[in-house]
Amino acid sequence: MFEQHGDFNVFVVNNTITLTLEGAWNVETSLAYQQEIREKARHLKGSPFGVLTLLNDWELCTPECEKVLVEIVQTAISWGMQKEAVVNDTGAAKLLLF
Repeated sequence: MFEQHGDFNVFVVNNTITLTLEGAWNVETSLAYQQEIREKARHLKGSPFGVLTLLNDWELCTPECEKVLVEIVQTAISWGMQKEAVVNDTGAAKLLLF
């Protein structure tokens, strides 16, 4: 495995998960992101919640990350995610993954 490239933050307040993504990601970063979301949001499982994803400082990711990102969304839906807002100020390419 390689070192992680890019960064992220996961904040859970009440029934909202706020995610900030930064830099260019490799698969190691997406796997760490998935794990942190599972750990910090586990208590929301079975209750309705929303997600706010901030992509302004994200520079996309390697193709291997796509599978992990899809798994994250599928898990969130199965746990009770009702809505997700994705904020992006730099074009539509990033939104294709979401």
